[in-house]
Order: sequence, then structure tokens, then C-alpha cells
Amino acid sequence: MPTGARAALVVALIYLFLVGVSSLEAGIKIMGADTQERLFSAVSNPIAGLCVGIL
Repeated sequence: MPTGARAALVVALIYLFLVGVSSLEAGIKIMGADTQERLFSAVSNPIAGLCVGIL
């Protein structure tokens, strides 16, 4: 694979990742502040937060 194509692929994948994170953030904001607080307080343990994030 040419270097230019590989670089373009990396940039596109990073862009898609950032769009996904942004849409996830927007979805949490839509749920409301109360739901947001309960979600983040329930996963105060970083390992539990990772497991919830994977699911």
C-alpha cells in the first residue's frame, strides 16, 4: 500500500473515531443531566467504566 494512501486511511479513521465520540457525547447530553450524573457516578471505578464502555 502506498504511503500516501496509508496516511489518508489513518486520517479518515481518526476522523471517524472523533465523529463517533462526538455523537456519543451528544446522545448523553440529550438524555439529560440527571441520567448523565447517574451514569458517571455508577462507574466511578475506572475498570468498571471500561467494561461499561465496551458493552
